[in-house]
Amino acid sequence: MANIVNCEDEQIHIPNHVQSFGILCVFNNLKKLTYISENSVALTQDSYTKFFGISIEEFIQQHLPESSEAILDAIDQLHESKNGRTLQVESATTPFYLSMYELDGFLYLEFEFKLSERQSIPLALNYFDAIDYKKDLWSTLCSIVQEIIDFDRVMIYQFREDHSGKVIAEKVKDGLNSYMNFHYPEFDIPLQARALYTKKAFRIVPDINAPLSKIYSTSSEPLDLTLSNIRALSPIHLEYLKNAGVEASCSISIVIDGKLWGLVACQNEKPKQLDLFARNQAVALTKYAANKFINDRNALYAESSEILKSIELEIQSKSLLKNSVKEAIIESLGSLNNLLGAHGIAYIVNDTVFKSGIQENDTTILEISKRIAQQQRAYLYSTNNFSKDFKDEFEIESNSSGIVWIAISGTRKECILWFRQEQQQEITWAGNPEKILKPTQNLNELQVSPRTSFEAWKETVKGTAFPWSEKDIYIAESIRKIAVESALLKSEEIRSLNDELQELNYALDSYAYTISHDLKNPLSVLKLNAQMIIGRQELDPEFLKKRASLIVEGIDRMTDMISNILELSRSKSVEIELSIQEPKPIIEQLFEDCKINHQNLSCELELKQALPVYIERTMLYQIFSNLISNAVKYSSKAEEPKVIIDSYVEEPYTIYTIEDNGIGINPDEVGKIFNIFHRLSNAKEFKGSGVGLSIVQQIMKRLDGKISIHAADTGGSIFELRFLNA
Repeated sequence: MANIVNCEDEQIHIPNHVQSFGILCVFNNLKKLTYISENSVALTQDSYTKFFGISIEEFIQQHLPESSEAILDAIDQLHESKNGRTLQVESATTPFYLSMYELDGFLYLEFEFKLSERQSIPLALNYFDAIDYKKDLWSTLCSIVQEIIDFDRVMIYQFREDHSGKVIAEKVKDGLNSYMNFHYPEFDIPLQARALYTKKAFRIVPDINAPLSKIYSTSSEPLDLTLSNIRALSPIHLEYLKNAGVEASCSISIVIDGKLWGLVACQNEKPKQLDLFARNQAVALTKYAANKFINDRNALYAESSEILKSIELEIQSKSLLKNSVKEAIIESLGSLNNLLGAHGIAYIVNDTVFKSGIQENDTTILEISKRIAQQQRAYLYSTNNFSKDFKDEFEIESNSSGIVWIAISGTRKECILWFRQEQQQEITWAGNPEKILKPTQNLNELQVSPRTSFEAWKETVKGTAFPWSEKDIYIAESIRKIAVESALLKSEEIRSLNDELQELNYALDSYAYTISHDLKNPLSVLKLNAQMIIGRQELDPEFLKKRASLIVEGIDRMTDMISNILELSRSKSVEIELSIQEPKPIIEQLFEDCKINHQNLSCELELKQALPVYIERTMLYQIFSNLISNAVKYSSKAEEPKVIIDSYVEEPYTIYTIEDNGIGINPDEVGKIFNIFHRLSNAKEFKGSGVGLSIVQQIMKRLDGKISIHAADTGGSIFELRFLNA
């Protein structure tokens, strides 16, 4: 069985020949001549074989002495020019255009013969004005290009989504048939040719019958001519042009958003060489027209932005009301469907289908979506040929011919599909679009043969829908963005609620620990006073009165503390009522209670200065209760236990220090001391839960204050509290 050689298999970028209107010399990274075309004799007046290995300086100075300085300066500056450099130079006998560029470490010099008659014309401003102001952009460009290059036929050839092409504008001389609206199959301009057009804006063959010039080299590697002005064309393409009755041809790339959108395709029945400057003018005007097209398209997109804003508001407002982006999209399906002019729409979430206007069953819709997701890495897919291309794979109705699919989630389990019905249409092809195979010189191979006729060939096409426009695709992309951003907003809202819930849970935990921890001191005092009353056989009235009074005061403090802690712990959002408080009486009372509770009656308090602070009263009690309790407890084993409390102002804070001469703190544990349940390694013989300092730190955070600890000179610890001033 013979192998089939497809058009896209031909390596057209390495033909090993150049066209006869130019000479090629290529130098390696050592600036030594490595490749040279056979027709270089027109420049050197000698055989190409004599120049291999010659340096570029020697070559230029020997054959272009009058231009050598300008050429060598231009070569030195090539790295500054993305598109290379072009100079007008002259050898002893011949004027040339010299094009210089770099590719893959090689320096290319292309000498193109100047025409005896200057065919270039000034780049008139009225050409730009015509492109700017005339209504039909592409027809205007055809007329301008034809005026510049004087070819028989100039067409705008637009690539379609299946890479076939269609003539959407043309300018032809009298007596020639029109190709307007003719379609051309994908293999007329195969994949590798389209790739070359994105890299090289202009391609010309002035005479399909002209002899080619072979490239010779000291290297066995073929030379890449991707960027060459004089690259020889494929024999298959030359046969194609011959069959079309064309002897000269050129093409200019139309690139939109970095992609090959179309071509300015030019044909002439007779051979016709173009001056380099005329070609450059045509390229410049084509690029200008492409930019005008982009600007016009963007203006059209801007008109859609108001509609998209209303859709965005609709989805986001419904997501707030329904508390769900999914429900918002479901309710907006009708609006989303109308935006693209579709006949139906489906919204898929985790294999559940919500649809409007579409008659396909849910199973088929899911299968279609999964099939698209498998073959498509991008988040958007569009086609107007789905039922035609996949008729053997799916049992689908004619209303699924056109599909736009967008993936909203990264897993592709949430997506939207728009559907368009089949629109049977008659397409006029430039000749029969079927591939014709013929044997190559290798009898075991068959290759695609160019069509022999380009007469109108009509075909009725089924299974296709009215094509999706660039505006449709833009709107679909925008809807995806709206859906994704709305989902992110809702996700952020949920995350915020979860964070708030965690904080509330922590607050509840802190409340429980606070109640159990901070009530221990007053309860211990009550217990001791009660035990003293019970333990005495004879009760002195004064003694009884004093102890009873202490018990009542303790109960009042506990009641007040429980009430305030409960109110403060209800919610994170509770407003704390701050006021100026005098800490001195609280400090003195707490110190006396702690001495009793920790059986450290000999402990001395030195209260140097107790400045007022801006705080809630219960919080003040909790802070000093914990810190004074720790100071008294951990200094109880000192020979002369002592607690020193002082305060001073350092704007914007009032700062309190609480110092003891107790067991101190290991420097390695400073960073952990405020962690809940953490107990110091040297505090094992003291009772405690490791909760108190964590509570104090949380209170200081709520007050926008700060707490820190460091070692005291006495060997104990110093806690520093920074209360924000009013």
